[in-house]
Formats: sequence, C-alpha cells, structure tokens
Amino acid sequence: MAPASSCSVCCATICEPCEEFGLSSIAKQAALSSHSYNTALSTQPTSPYLDTPLVKLGGGALFAAGNVLVLTSMWALGVTGTYLGDYFGILMPSMVTGFPFSVVPDPMYVGSSMCFVGVALWSVLCRIDISRYSL
Repeated sequence: MAPASSCSVCCATICEPCEEFGLSSIAKQAALSSHSYNTALSTQPTSPYLDTPLVKLGGGALFAAGNVLVLTSMWALGVTGTYLGDYFGILMPSMVTGFPFSVVPDPMYVGSSMCFVGVALWSVLCRIDISRYSL
C-alpha cells in the first residue's frame, strides 16, 4: 500500500507535488513550443496576396474560434482531465458529449490548429518585406 503522501495510477486524486510538477512541466513545454513556432514563423517568406486587412481579419477570426474550442473543452474536462488524465490514467466518469465535443470529436486539436493558422495569417502583415516599397 502506498503512503498517504504519494499518488498512484489507480487513485482518483493526484497529490499536490505530482500536480505541480505536471503543470509546471507542461507550461515549460508550451513556452518552448510557442517560442519555436514564433521563431519559425518570423523567418518565412510572405506573399503579396496575403497583404490585405481581410486576411488579417480572417486570421483573427480563426484564432478567436479556435480559442473558443480549446477553452470550452478545457472547461468541460477540468484541469485534471485536460492536462493529467493521460499521464496518470485518470478518466472521466463518462464520455463528455456536450459542447464543444458535440461539434467536433477532438476540439483541442482542431482549436489549436485553428489558432496556429490564425496567428500565421494575422502576423503576415507584420512580416511583409518592406524593401519592395522602397524608392
């Protein structure tokens, strides 16, 4: 039998040290991923066809809609179901079928992908090569 201060894969709750380690590790990985994405994005060439306010508006709309999917799925699953369920084998008592899972079967992946594309389109106007506008 495990001591009271530790958790096991089969228990329903997670002890604080494991939860803090899991969340801080995920936060560090997310920061590194965001930095790598922004670095890669800033070095890509752009197209003059993307140099329009409509593209920027579309990027903002994709980002907003993607965040709605991600944040509402996090709300539906809770912190434990969102971040720690796979790592520690903690499953929801029943399958979540409400919004956003009623719209798409995997709202975290779809929403995150929408956010990545939205940021890429939004930031196009920040990366336009100004040398073509020189005298």
